[in-house]
Amino acid sequence: MDASKFLQGRDPEIPSEDGDRYIKLHAKILSAMDAMAFGFSISQEGKISKPTNGITFNGEEAEIGENIATLLNEKRASTNKKAEETKKQEGVIDAMNSLGAVIVTYDSSKKIPEIFLSPGSAELEEGTRGHWTPGNGECLGIIGIDLNPEKRRSGISSTTSLIHEMHHHLRALSNLATATDKKMSTDPKDTSGTYVQERYLDELHSSFLQRKPEWFTAGARLYAGEKVGKHEELVGTNPEDIKAVKNLICYLQGIHYADQIYNKMKNASGSLQKELSENAEAQKFLTEFPDVFIKCGALIGASKSVKQAERLLEEEWKMLLKNTFFEKNIKRSIEEVEPTAPVGTMGVSGTGEKLSTFLFKTFLQ
Repeated sequence: MDASKFLQGRDPEIPSEDGDRYIKLHAKILSAMDAMAFGFSISQEGKISKPTNGITFNGEEAEIGENIATLLNEKRASTNKKAEETKKQEGVIDAMNSLGAVIVTYDSSKKIPEIFLSPGSAELEEGTRGHWTPGNGECLGIIGIDLNPEKRRSGISSTTSLIHEMHHHLRALSNLATATDKKMSTDPKDTSGTYVQERYLDELHSSFLQRKPEWFTAGARLYAGEKVGKHEELVGTNPEDIKAVKNLICYLQGIHYADQIYNKMKNASGSLQKELSENAEAQKFLTEFPDVFIKCGALIGASKSVKQAERLLEEEWKMLLKNTFFEKNIKRSIEEVEPTAPVGTMGVSGTGEKLSTFLFKTFLQ
């Protein structure tokens, strides 16, 4: 059987474990790039800075790393040219090439640059602070970051917007690189990962890494692609997919509360800090959780369907619960929050179980 078909994930004749193994390899690549993206920044004046550290891929992922390098090298000259030409456009504050993308800063209250108005450009919705569109042959993507002060009243910085859009770009770049690998490319006849799920997982990947609160909230109305709705309204009408995304929300919330525990531990002082420093399991959690969080985002980004994302995050959740310090504290944290949480905000599994029942029952099975 062609290994590419392993990614279908729904066909009972195709072992999902094999498809998951290839997706985990993809996620390992994406995770390294996602972590690097946090090194991007934009100054108050709109000047773009990029990370100075590179990435080295070893072992099984080296082939995909070579594919990424090839893609970037093939587009380097044309992307640099596009960035330099864009810098000269009226309204552009700064423009540069990084990782195959032309990144542009501007202030729409003064002028929207021609690069975002030319035929074929994505229409910018009102209120858009940042946007990514696929390249047009000259580059692999175009990122626009709007510095308009009116659009920054929410407190979301231009740097945060750039990192969010770069995560969209890096997911697309890793998809391009893995599409050239027979083990990773999907079968053209595969319909298990629908277009709407692709858009949902793309937005979830970037929003998860940004820690956008609404994406960790069960009843929130979200924007993904051209659709607006709750999580379960953004993945199609298949009952199995709706069940999977409800379970996925539960894992997202579990990881969200894990992130809160991590931040409290990181900022601990006095006797609590001393107590944590003497607890081996607490120190293990403090050391490992930042990488686990980024890995979970990459697994979402690499997944080909919500069912696959649910399955892979379940694995990560079970691994987290093996830490006895974390298991004790996360259970207490969720059970304290759940009774008083606003109606409709807490996750409910695909079979109707409340969040605490689902998350900890899964671990005991």
